[in-house]
Amino acid sequence: MELQGRWMAALLSGNLPWPTPQEMALGISESRANRTSPRIQWSMGDYLGLIDELRRTIGMPLLPETNEVYPNTLSPAHFSPDHEEAQKTLKEMAEVLAERTGKDEAGGGILSRAIFKALHGKWKLCRKIVSRHPGFPSGTFDGVAEFLPRPPSFSCTPPSPPSPTDNDGKEKEEESPTCANITVTSTPPPPVHSGEVQEYLYTETGTFTTTPTPSMPSPITILARRSYIYRHHPEHDAITVWFVKPEDSSKVDYFFHQVEISGRARDGKGGWVGGGKHLCRADWYWPRYRFSFNPGGEGRGAGDGGLREFEIGYRVKGPKKEYESDGVYERV
Repeated sequence: MELQGRWMAALLSGNLPWPTPQEMALGISESRANRTSPRIQWSMGDYLGLIDELRRTIGMPLLPETNEVYPNTLSPAHFSPDHEEAQKTLKEMAEVLAERTGKDEAGGGILSRAIFKALHGKWKLCRKIVSRHPGFPSGTFDGVAEFLPRPPSFSCTPPSPPSPTDNDGKEKEEESPTCANITVTSTPPPPVHSGEVQEYLYTETGTFTTTPTPSMPSPITILARRSYIYRHHPEHDAITVWFVKPEDSSKVDYFFHQVEISGRARDGKGGWVGGGKHLCRADWYWPRYRFSFNPGGEGRGAGDGGLREFEIGYRVKGPKKEYESDGVYERV
């Protein structure tokens, strides 16, 4: 509101030019589209990007010492560049944030909440599957995935992520949760006061085309559809994924895995990455994730939550399957 007030004052005083009629019409059109079509929970999901755009419009500079902090955090002190107290506050903030690295930086509930909120909406999905089992074909899936928000439909307690080391600091074998030991009840949890989305019904529809092999030289294309339920647990700082019932894809069946974010990627590709390990009945799953957010206000779309794209991959091994799956999601 402070920046909006400064912008209006600059317009009324003549220090800044008014938007053209075409720019106003475009802004109204985009705002209406955001409110009538499927979108994330808030029409201006990329709040930091919106604030940064206002700052650029009115010509307000950032303090040099805040460049390493902003836009990962936001404080009113960012918008008082000539105030001594603001400079002191930003310096202290930078020192505190510099100490938060790796998994500590991914904790605290902020990242899981931002990721979950930004999943809302439709995504173009391309998945490649490489199978090492003769009875399970390799191929590619092309289609559309959608995260539809809805009230929480069941209660559960997410599993605690396994600790990779013992008390002596040595790596130990993971003790992963299994589908059978996660309790689910049909009683929904109480609503959160913030009104944030806690559950998505995930659906994907498209075509799966098999990779030619000597025994099957001609590719086969079939229609494919799949559903999961994604849950956010604010009190546990966790995101979980659940299988749905075969006879009713809107109802939860049993636990699949937990989305465990380990920290920022260190492979030069950027984004936040994570993985895990889970025994699902007779099959082992090793999921891997990468979430790539827009830097600052660059290249964002209205209401996309700042999430540019994300990747979900699996390594799967069981009695009747063994394959690698890599899926890339891009905002529609």
